[in-house]
Amino acid sequence: MPLRRGTVCDYLTRWTVAKTRWSLSINTTEQDAMHRIAAGCANENLTIELAR
Repeated sequence: MPLRRGTVCDYLTRWTVAKTRWSLSINTTEQDAMHRIAAGCANENLTIELAR
């Protein structure tokens, strides 16, 4: 995972989009980590086109 805060937030956004787009599951450990990291990021609306 990237070390710089802005880069980490961008990485997390892209990871979330990919997981959602492809309907990939996450386990509780991954979810907890994502929530912890996201707490330090700005809120933003995401537009996600689901894969067919």
